Amino acid sequence: MKTLLSIFASLLISFTTFANSDANDKTAKKTAEEATSATVSLEITGSVIDKANNETLAGVVVYVDGEKVYTDLDGVFRLSRLTPGKHEVKAELISYEPSIMEIDVRNNSNITIEMSQQ
Repeated sequence: MKTLLSIFASLLISFTTFANSDANDKTAKKTAEEATSATVSLEITGSVIDKANNETLAGVVVYVDGEKVYTDLDGVFRLSRLTPGKHEVKAELISYEPSIMEIDVRNNSNITIEMSQQ
């Protein structure tokens, strides 16, 4: 009986140690990812204009990496918390052709999106 009890206790301690080390690994990975994303956060500002007459367009929906923002009354938008690298930018407005472009973000920058009426 004592042998069976000591085997059970050993197994329980082994499982507990394994579970704790797995949880510590996950916590360490999550902390490292958060530190990386917190240190590199870039911002893109831009404007959306009508290609035919170069007037700014208000209320345009701009998508980047699942984030959606709208242009203000001056046709200006701001996207923050971007990571360095390539991103697809999509702009949509009623009665205009959707505009899709790829940008390579290396530092904070300013872009202009041109849209054409349908």
